[in-house]
Amino acid sequence: MAGRQRCILSSPPPHPNLRHKLGIPLNHTVIFCHGNVHTANAVEVGELYRAVELLNRSGTPTWLVRTGRDSAAFAANIPASVRPHLIEIGFVKRTKDLPTLMSLADIFVQPGRAGAFNDFRFPSKLPEFFAISRPVVLPATNLGSALQHRRDAYVLPEANAETIADAISEITTDSALRDALTNGALPFAAQKFSWPRSAEQVLSFFHQHTSLGHPTESDMVAAQTVSAAFASSGAD
Repeated sequence: MAGRQRCILSSPPPHPNLRHKLGIPLNHTVIFCHGNVHTANAVEVGELYRAVELLNRSGTPTWLVRTGRDSAAFAANIPASVRPHLIEIGFVKRTKDLPTLMSLADIFVQPGRAGAFNDFRFPSKLPEFFAISRPVVLPATNLGSALQHRRDAYVLPEANAETIADAISEITTDSALRDALTNGALPFAAQKFSWPRSAEQVLSFFHQHTSLGHPTESDMVAAQTVSAAFASSGAD
């Protein structure tokens, strides 16, 4: 299972001053999504943009804050009706800037559906979504198939524009559900997205299925030295 750096695994409070600087009213819903948009994921990310359009049209003021780079074709086809509710920040430093920007979010969304593209991939942003301790909306594929709906996350059979908009509407109007999803996200991240736990599982697999021996004491000292240097450098 994937892991996340300790510096990101936390539950930062909402950032009202940053919201104010960006022109986002405090009573509006913010969806945050980071990562690049390219040919392989453009259709699915487009569904998230359409969900924002549907929410605002239905009277649920919603903003989409994005970081990352978009393909020229995708950027050219963003609906004009979405742009007033879209803030594009571009490329940012992951460990330096990303946690603060993610603290803007009320809800995180991973669009998509089960199928050849999603079943056997693991979007790297998912551990970060859960680690920030906000409600997460995602499809029932890969990680989503292992989550308990309405406890760990809001799991959809297919996360398209309509279902995403309906899920966000329910989360924003049902405080008990919102609290349950918020309180469920971080414990799930702490249990599943831990580097030490992941390393133990990988080593256990190799010890069980290969002739790989256990590391010597000098191997362990060397590994700890490298890990400490990596952590202090702030590298991604």
